[in-house]
Amino acid sequence: QRWIAGDRVWSGWDLAVIVVGSIVGTALSASGANALNQWAERDRDGLMPRTAKRPLPSGTLLPSRVFAVASALVVLGLGVLWLTSGLAAMCVSAACVGVYLFLYTPLKTQTWTATLVGAIPGALPPLIGWCAGYREFGFGAAVAPGGVALFMLMFVWQLPHFLAIAWMYREDYARGGHAVLPVVDKSGVKTSIVIAVFTVLLIPATISPVIAMPRVLGPLSLFTAAVSGLLFAGL
Repeated sequence: QRWIAGDRVWSGWDLAVIVVGSIVGTALSASGANALNQWAERDRDGLMPRTAKRPLPSGTLLPSRVFAVASALVVLGLGVLWLTSGLAAMCVSAACVGVYLFLYTPLKTQTWTATLVGAIPGALPPLIGWCAGYREFGFGAAVAPGGVALFMLMFVWQLPHFLAIAWMYREDYARGGHAVLPVVDKSGVKTSIVIAVFTVLLIPATISPVIAMPRVLGPLSLFTAAVSGLLFAGL
């Protein structure tokens, strides 16, 4: 069976270990990172109606307990990835957690460009699976054209996705002190331009995996990517 990452014949056991290990490890580390983010932002979350009922701002859970469990989830997730998917996959996941918590979270109150930083950990998870599939290549797998194409696809997609949500909840974000673009850009003109630009960029981004992996993705993928991208841009 040919798979996108790992263009070779897999034994049933090896495939099961990598698939289950990469999914479980990524889920655990992502869950821990998300919980740590909510721990760090619990006061601001309490100011926004959309997030005020989350467990921490509502007082359902203790901050100290959330911090301990979330940290354990991150460590456990990274450990699972290391054992089942390789060191490179683990490091990509660690980069997700690090950029998300130590760059994106504090920057959200400072500048709208934090959204660009936040798109990095949002786009890295496909690369975890890619590195797992090509674990024998070590860290070289992280810069392979196919993996980079998947990363860029996810990175570009997040901008129109997030900014549309941020525009809908711009008053909430303002209450919470988040400097997202729809809060800074009162008229919405700049927000619309950025959404439009990245929606157009999404067309080559969705086509790029076909170019990077011609032996796996063919004309049907190219047609679907181009048509869906054009329809999205038209909307």
